[in-house]
Amino acid sequence: MILGYHYHVPVLKKNDQIFVPSYIGVFLNALADQVSELRLFLHEEPDTNAGGYDFLILHPKIKFCSMGKKSPAWDRLLFPSKFAKEINQDVASCDILLLRAPSPLVPFMFNYFQKKTNVTILLVGDYATGIKHLVQPWYRLIPIAILLKRNDHQLRRILPKAMVYANSIALKEKYTYLNANIELMTTSSLTLGDFYIRENTCLEKEVKLLYTGRLDLAKGLKELIEAASILNKNGRNISVHFVAWEDNLQKPVEKLLQSFAQENGMDGRVYFHGKKSVGEELNAMYRMADIYVIPSYHEGFPRTIWEAMANSLPVISTPVGGIPHLLTHGKELLFAEVANSTDLSQKIEEMISEPDQRMKLIQNARDRAKESALEVQVEKLIQKLSKYFSLEKSHA
Repeated sequence: MILGYHYHVPVLKKNDQIFVPSYIGVFLNALADQVSELRLFLHEEPDTNAGGYDFLILHPKIKFCSMGKKSPAWDRLLFPSKFAKEINQDVASCDILLLRAPSPLVPFMFNYFQKKTNVTILLVGDYATGIKHLVQPWYRLIPIAILLKRNDHQLRRILPKAMVYANSIALKEKYTYLNANIELMTTSSLTLGDFYIRENTCLEKEVKLLYTGRLDLAKGLKELIEAASILNKNGRNISVHFVAWEDNLQKPVEKLLQSFAQENGMDGRVYFHGKKSVGEELNAMYRMADIYVIPSYHEGFPRTIWEAMANSLPVISTPVGGIPHLLTHGKELLFAEVANSTDLSQKIEEMISEPDQRMKLIQNARDRAKESALEVQVEKLIQKLSKYFSLEKSHA
């Protein structure tokens, strides 16, 4: 099988070598392991000094097919046809084109290329929900919201015509009214080699709370700092560690959280470690911590939960998006109320003070995470696509 792949995250080209963010890279390698050739229909990052491109593409089955330099999202949304010219022939000779959505060009590419080859869609998020939690000045927020709503509308128009996979039950259920045959395919950056066995955490006087992912207030990060502050005032020794990033180089969210930490008596107890590469570097942060906390206001299903569980790190989350559909309070993790610092502090205290329950959560969660490993999920995806499009899967 020759599989094509498109998403809005570009590649960084340096000295004829191709780099991508590591969470994308491990997914692409897993896809390539299951097909005869994987063609990447991606843009190129215009800033050759851009950060975050920490994964060198070396897989012999991966071929990069450039869609030119990445332009602003409005350009791709309003003038999509110009991006198809350079890749037309390479897409047409693919057995299947996999479009990861939402993404500015996905609706156009589906309509354009479905006449030339088999096209399928992998849903990994929801622009319509994300609009509600954008942190931007009003003069930027209005045009961004208009463009995102336009793209969401276009996406909804093609979903009834496509073979669709969703990476969370919440997304599957949201769009079932458009396509009753949407299938679940959990995506993560987790490989079977990432698993790390430990029986317990919270064994030292200092308890280290960890959050990994985008530095975004909609992830409940102020509530996390406030919950830690409450516990420290009650005699605990709690520190908060952010392994996170934000797109704005001025780091407005980090500065806001630093000020908020000072206001809540957490000065010197909140650490910003920046972004870490998926794999050994990121796993080291999970293994350093005692509890993983992700108190988001909304989610699809964050891959970071699987990563924490694979590293034997007990998890506290909010019951949003697809999380409560796949995981159970008291079995694999603990749930805290959304935007409720007091309840979050109580769940953290419960996790610290009940070691037997904590050990049970660690074991159950690690076993559950194995089902989401890339090797397992991607093989299922390719098998289903081969069957649906009546193709012979090939590893040649």
